[in-house]
Amino acid sequence: GAATVLCTDKTGTITENRMEIFQLYDFATDKVLSKENWKSESAQKLLSTAMWSSENVPFNTMEIAIHKSYEENIRVDRRGEFKMIHEYPLDGKPPMMTHIFAKKNGERIIAVKGAPEAILASSTLDVAQKEKVNEQLEAFAKAGLRVLGVGIIEFEGNEFPEKQQDFKNTFLGLIGFYDPPKKNISQVFNQLYDAGVKIKIITGDNLITTTAIAQQ
Repeated sequence: GAATVLCTDKTGTITENRMEIFQLYDFATDKVLSKENWKSESAQKLLSTAMWSSENVPFNTMEIAIHKSYEENIRVDRRGEFKMIHEYPLDGKPPMMTHIFAKKNGERIIAVKGAPEAILASSTLDVAQKEKVNEQLEAFAKAGLRVLGVGIIEFEGNEFPEKQQDFKNTFLGLIGFYDPPKKNISQVFNQLYDAGVKIKIITGDNLITTTAIAQQ
């Protein structure tokens, strides 16, 4: 037999599957923040909200990176103060997830994260604001970053909507994750090219991000 085309996944096959948060886009200040600037109030809110919308015991590499960044950068850890009272699992095309936490005194946190397109679609932003966020999303993707959108929700009462997409969120920003290509992957590709095999990437990731990783 013979093969002329090899189809491959990206994450964990071409890349190391070792997610780390590389940059934040803070919508409130319209700034891209590197790690040394994650102590600002709005950056703290963005990281905290991303953590609240993640699993309590994360297994997804992106959520593990979020919890790690929370532990390393948040000044006051409030995880012991709140209890989850309602959960919307990862759902929708593109996907998003929403968690509702409450404190005994009635204080609530309703946090949402997911594909930026999904978070923007259910946000309170106008068309011009969404265009500005999409410009930053494209810049992150061109740098080879995987991106999540994050929002916070204000909601009164206990009659939560059936679908999380029916909430309106206040958009907080974007989280850009970097998953570097494996160190030997170029050598592997060249061996395949020398053998006359073409390579195709089949992935659920963003097209621009995938292109940037392929170029790297």
